[in-house]
Amino acid sequence: MSYTQDKAGGSSGDLLADCGRISRALAEAFQKADAVLARAITDQSRDKARRRGKAVASLIDALVVTPAECAVRSAAEAKSKAFEKLRQEARAVARQETLRRVAESDQGSLHEEKMALWSRRETRFEVIRSAAWACEDAIKALGQAQSACEAASSTELLDAMSSSQMVSWMSSASTFRARSAMQSAAEAVDHLRTVIPSCVADLRTDELDDTTDLVLDLVVDLPFDFASWSNLAALSDAVEACRTTAAALGPLRVRLRGLREDAARMKSLVFEEVMAIEAPFAEQARDALLAELGPDLRETLAPHLEPGP
Repeated sequence: MSYTQDKAGGSSGDLLADCGRISRALAEAFQKADAVLARAITDQSRDKARRRGKAVASLIDALVVTPAECAVRSAAEAKSKAFEKLRQEARAVARQETLRRVAESDQGSLHEEKMALWSRRETRFEVIRSAAWACEDAIKALGQAQSACEAASSTELLDAMSSSQMVSWMSSASTFRARSAMQSAAEAVDHLRTVIPSCVADLRTDELDDTTDLVLDLVVDLPFDFASWSNLAALSDAVEACRTTAAALGPLRVRLRGLREDAARMKSLVFEEVMAIEAPFAEQARDALLAELGPDLRETLAPHLEPGP
């Protein structure tokens, strides 16, 4: 089986050199793995043939993983890993060739501008998504803290009316869980406060949108300072603090979800424009790469080298 195609007369360009120098080694590794798997399958067939006709053959095949079967599985896994390395290498070479062809074309400047815009859109999406996640986490933590404080308040009342040591222990445990939940909620709210400024700053520097109203919506004046949560006089105060703070974060969550959807849409639109520019060059690069390979490897790789990053 020939996985690489010899070229008489030396190199025909960078793409050929990359393919010959790098992919040939990976192709040979894949070829060896393929041969090992073929031998393992043959050995497995012979192993089953030796047992054919014996009374225990069916039982062995149904209940026992034979050494021959283990060898086939191991060889198949090795072949899969070898092929994945080869596929990644081939895609990387094709990608590099695509970018080279685009840069040397009359679409080069436009492609560069779109790539820079896509990078900004990607950064904006990540910042907004982080803020949205932080808001979701804070609201979730506040809900859990509210539930824990409500449970602790109930057991505290029960403990006040009972002399049972078990009830007293349950009350102490509930209070501990409530304090732990309040601590987690305080940390979640504090984290939200740290990521919101980055989100606001990103919106302010976005030259394509009038974000004044959006920025104002993102500036949240929470009704409770969780830095002082440990000074609450009663569990009922903690319950109310969690409830009112979560309610105050509700509009922010809605706004951040909308911003996240808009950012994802804008990023996708620019990405589609980039792909439209690259498409004909990617097809050329793919065909050029496949032409440098032997027929067996070309047939194996072709379905896995669709144009794209």
